[in-house]
Formats: sequence, C-alpha cells, structure tokens
Amino acid sequence: MTVRKELYHAHPNVLPYTVQVNLEAGGEFYQALKAMQSSEDADESGLCELLQVSRVSLQKREEEGFTLQVNKSEKCKCLRCRKLTAIVGRELCSRCNEVVASNW
Repeated sequence: MTVRKELYHAHPNVLPYTVQVNLEAGGEFYQALKAMQSSEDADESGLCELLQVSRVSLQKREEEGFTLQVNKSEKCKCLRCRKLTAIVGRELCSRCNEVVASNW
C-alpha cells in the first residue's frame, strides 16, 4: 500500500505499533481508507493493522492523494498483544481486555 510504503520509507527507524498517524486523503483513496476504519480516530481498525500503527486519525481533504504526519504514540504497551494501544495506567488495551474478560 502506498501509505505504508511512504510511512516506513520516510521513517525507517519506526518500529511497528509505536507511532500514531494523522492521515489526510482525498477522492476515491479517502473512501477506500475509510472503509477500513469506522471512525475518524481509531486505535483498533483494519487501517491501524494494515499500517502497523497504534492509532490513525483519518481526515478528508479536497485534493487527490494524501499527506501523512507521524508522532510517537501516547499510549502504553499492552501486556497481552505488545502493541502501544493500552491507556496509560492500564495493563491491557480495550481489545485484549474484552478477549480476556470473555474467557473468564
């Protein structure tokens, strides 16, 4: 995917799931990305998994193409999945918390 290639080409030292991304896209490309993410800001979406980031903020823009801003994740490492998706002060991210709770 073009966005993932750009992300890891522009930031070669980024480890998977250690950053959050602000992504602005236009036209059909925005629609394709939006199909992978149910809300503008998400830390659990197909787009997060595809890009291997802890959070994606997806915004629509008028022009075709996309812009990408990368920041260090503000979340903590989940003890179960090892991604930086846990809220500060919690041991598990919401996804892992649901899985663990359903197995008890």
